[in-house]
Amino acid sequence: MGGLAELISATRHDRLVVVEKSLDELEDNPVNDYVMRKLGSINLAELSKKFGLQVTYPLAFTDIETTGTKRVFSIASLAYTLVEKDNLTSTCIFPPTFRLEKEALIYFFQNVGNGTLFTWNGASFDIPRISDRARQRGVVANGSPETTFREHVKDRHVDLYRKRKEFGLPSGKGYGKLQTLERVEFGYEREDDIPGKMIPQAYRTWVHTRTNPEEIAQLIEHNMQDTVSLLAIMLRFCELCPK
Repeated sequence: MGGLAELISATRHDRLVVVEKSLDELEDNPVNDYVMRKLGSINLAELSKKFGLQVTYPLAFTDIETTGTKRVFSIASLAYTLVEKDNLTSTCIFPPTFRLEKEALIYFFQNVGNGTLFTWNGASFDIPRISDRARQRGVVANGSPETTFREHVKDRHVDLYRKRKEFGLPSGKGYGKLQTLERVEFGYEREDDIPGKMIPQAYRTWVHTRTNPEEIAQLIEHNMQDTVSLLAIMLRFCELCPK
């Protein structure tokens, strides 16, 4: 992770950090290996039947990290993995100051596409938080100030967290966390990962002191892995319920 930490340290405080990886550049781990094997099996017609909406490319597996759970707290990073047929690109947008949250949201809206959005508990957290922060920052998601991001995606959003029991994944107590399913379904235990509860303080430390680039590199890698794991979970849904 040294190279990413060096990139973060070298980036001016008034510039977004945008990290992008192709499928071949992803970390070698059981979740990402599963994605590489199964990516070509995606069938939009079958997905549309499974999820009860018209699934279209690009598929956008989206996750955010924030500085707190309340809506007034800002976004610390925005990550999304885009899938267009057999092509995959994973991106994380990191605003190194609170002020650059606006630019991060603009970048996200300009690049995430208008296909189907997949999240993990996003109906309750990610989507309303992105929508609220965009409104507070004066960022328009789709060219219409009258329409919020939540309204813009309501007919093309799949919350995989809410689908896990329906598709045969463990859904009891303790199975609501994405990393639990990584371990149970793929045998993957993250190493050198920053715990989610430490992210708000790590972000604030960077904003105020710029002394913890390694932690910020961990934050970015954590956020990107979450989005690839979302894709793996969707592919696992398809494998468990092929018809």
